[in-house]
Amino acid sequence: MKYVLIVVLCTVSVAYVAATAVKECPNNSNGLSYTDLADRVVLQNCTRPPCRARKDSFLKVEYKFTPDKDYKNLHTRVTAEILGTALPFPGVDGQSACKNLYEEDKTTLVKDCEVKAGKDYYYLNGFEVLRIYPRIKTNAHWELYEPKTSRNIMCFEFLVRITN
Repeated sequence: MKYVLIVVLCTVSVAYVAATAVKECPNNSNGLSYTDLADRVVLQNCTRPPCRARKDSFLKVEYKFTPDKDYKNLHTRVTAEILGTALPFPGVDGQSACKNLYEEDKTTLVKDCEVKAGKDYYYLNGFEVLRIYPRIKTNAHWELYEPKTSRNIMCFEFLVRITN
């Protein structure tokens, strides 16, 4: 029984680590660098890169971030590179992040959409993988930014393969 439990725990640990195969955005405008980025981002049901996203499914994304200064009314920028062009993911790109910002407990919504410097927060969201999306392997870009300045608070990219 102990052996089975150890195998299960190791499998879950490997899946968790593989599920977070992300990298920082090359155009990171905030100057912050997360050496533990892979520990801060969880892509649900991604067992290894590229993240396999089936059409007519929902890809959940969770990331932990620590702002370097106070911000209010953050937005998301979510794109995929198709034929050299960054195309937006409908429903999440350019949207207010307010309803997806949580305190460190992951259950308490951030009050008034204000995040404070030096405090940990979670962004919990995802996107629908639409049937009309082409079957393709591409780089997905996910960014949380302040609309007034376009300065990103956190930005990461991951390889995704859209399949039937």
